Amino acid sequence: MQLFRFDPEVAWPVTDYGSRFRLSRLLWARTGEVRVDCLFLEPGDHVGAHPAGLPQLFCVIAGEGWVRGASGEHVVVTPGQAAFWTAGEEHAAGTDVNMTVVVVQAEALDPAALLSSV
Repeated sequence: MQLFRFDPEVAWPVTDYGSRFRLSRLLWARTGEVRVDCLFLEPGDHVGAHPAGLPQLFCVIAGEGWVRGASGEHVVVTPGQAAFWTAGEEHAAGTDVNMTVVVVQAEALDPAALLSSV
């Protein structure tokens, strides 16, 4: 067995699109393009508005914050909730407290087939 770290202390800062948060990549399968990341957002941190490169599922694990899609409306998200954006959809997220998120990105992602709607 091997143990690995992916906590905020070893995560790297992300500033693309005016963002401010830390990221630990958990998986990047370059064939079939699948990515799984853990995002750590502290008070005031945010993911800047940008188009999703792939279908993306933004799963809140701890804390709370907001997400928005193309409409621009901020929607509150809490642990156990996930936002889904299609490829090319403009989106952003942020928090006034703390929020830990697992983001899954994949070409053939269909959360409606597995998850319950809010």
